[in-house]
Formats: sequence, C-alpha cells, structure tokens
Amino acid sequence: MSETIGRLPLDLVDQPHVHDAPNRTVEAMLTKLDALIDIQAGLAAKLDADPGVTDTDYAATLTDSLKKLDLIL
Repeated sequence: MSETIGRLPLDLVDQPHVHDAPNRTVEAMLTKLDALIDIQAGLAAKLDADPGVTDTDYAATLTDSLKKLDLIL
C-alpha cells in the first residue's frame, strides 16, 4: 500500500495552495484526511487503553473500518 502517492511532500503540508491546481488540491485533502485518520485512531487506542472506559470498544467502533485511501500507479 502506498500512503505517499497522491500526498503532499512534507515541506508543503499545512501551506496554502492555489485553488486552480486540482492535483495539488487533491494531495492536500488526502494528506489532511490521513492526519485526521491517524488522530482518530490514536484517540480510540488511548480510550481503549483507559481502564475506566469499558463500555465501548472504540477501535472497533471508530477506526477498524476506517482505512487510508490506497493509490497505485
């Protein structure tokens, strides 16, 4: 799986992008979506590891079915 194809280079993350550059716009959106998926997975793991939170399996509920978009050439 490639999590780099279609993503921004690190030096361009969180930088402004020209609206009329569709490839760069898609790269920026995929990069941001990947970051949100990572944040959500981290939060679910932290909640699942908390001994005081036993009523929900957060990884199974929130993140197990949430995958990053796999692009190939």
